[in-house]
Amino acid sequence: MLKPRELMLGQGFPEDYIMDHDYTGKRIPVSQQVAKIGNSVVPVMAQKLVEVNCPYLKSRTRMENPCMDYSEPQNRFA
Repeated sequence: MLKPRELMLGQGFPEDYIMDHDYTGKRIPVSQQVAKIGNSVVPVMAQKLVEVNCPYLKSRTRMENPCMDYSEPQNRFA
């Protein structure tokens, strides 16, 4: 069985990522660490998803707020 540190590195987390305790210093059990790592999204994949789906975040420009078009029975963004 791989240790939590090995699992984190395999998922692509940086070596200095802290997973063994919370922000108050309370220790997190190994079983919970493994569960958190198993439910995580690989950091590189998360970065790529944001780059592709939210390019406006990278350009530091905001999208205009969408307005609703209520002229038809089915609502849609205009």
